[in-house]
This record gives sequence, C-alpha cells and structure tokens, in this order.
Amino acid sequence: MSVKRIEKEIVVPASLKDVWDAWTTTAGVSTFFAPNANIELRPGGPYEILFGSEAPKGSRGSEGCNVLTFRPMEMLSFTWNAPPKWSEIRKERSVVVLQLQDLDKDGVRVIVTHLGFGEGGGWDEVHQYFTQAWPVVLGRLRDRFVKGAIDWTEVQRAGEAQAEKKPQ
Repeated sequence: MSVKRIEKEIVVPASLKDVWDAWTTTAGVSTFFAPNANIELRPGGPYEILFGSEAPKGSRGSEGCNVLTFRPMEMLSFTWNAPPKWSEIRKERSVVVLQLQDLDKDGVRVIVTHLGFGEGGGWDEVHQYFTQAWPVVLGRLRDRFVKGAIDWTEVQRAGEAQAEKKPQ
C-alpha cells in the first residue's frame, strides 16, 4: 500500500441530518452521487453506488464495496474500487473516510479522505482519476442542496447527445 491519499472538502448549506442521510441511504445517494445504490448502514453492509444499470454486472459502479464503520452524524468509512477501465485494480479495494462537521448556520463541512492506493500497475492513473472525481461528487452534493436533486434522466440524455456529436 502506498501513502498516497486524497483529501477534499466542501461546505454544504444543509443540516447535519440531511447531509448524513444523503451519504448513508440509498434514496439520499441517488439525489447527487449516482442514479441507483444499495446501501445498508451497518458494518459489513453493502455500500454500492451504481452508475450504470445497463452495464454488465460487476461494471455498474462500486459493486462489492462495504461499510467499514460509522459514527452517526459524524463519520462513515467504506471500501471503494476503481472504475471498470482498470479491471485488475478494480478487484482490490481502497478506503474512503467521510467526516462531517456541523457548522450550525453555515452548514456542514464535508471532508472526504480516500486512501489505500497501491503502487505501480495503473494505480497512479486511478489516484489521478479520483483526485479529479471527488471534487465533482462534492460539487454535486452541494448542488443537491442548492438546486435540488439531480435528474438522472436529463444527465443520461445529455450524455447521449454528447456521444452523438462525436465523430465516428
């Protein structure tokens, strides 16, 4: 294991309970992270964020990832895997630790720490991928409380339209 880690944070204009529920429930995750999820908030329970229900099983998202531990309204840790593009690395797991700090009227500080990256064999690319991905996720979390839940059908349509524009 490498000492590489990613730490990103954002302040979200919402209550601590609402932010906690957004990260720890299937319904909450689907408002900002991905269209579908399978979350059971218990040690060993699934923490599966499912981005593509049409993708082959095992390539839909964080399938096989689990809750490690949690402290209600304060901290959640779960295992995480690489995207399907890195099939060998995907079989291994890194760890994400989510910390929440109640700022009263100012909202909630959300700190995501991602660690447990391996060495060589594509791990540098995976680290770079998540260095760019976590700010997107946190921005969507903030937007979920500012603008409302993501309409995943709109996101899918936009993606399809973008794909149609690419030269073949």
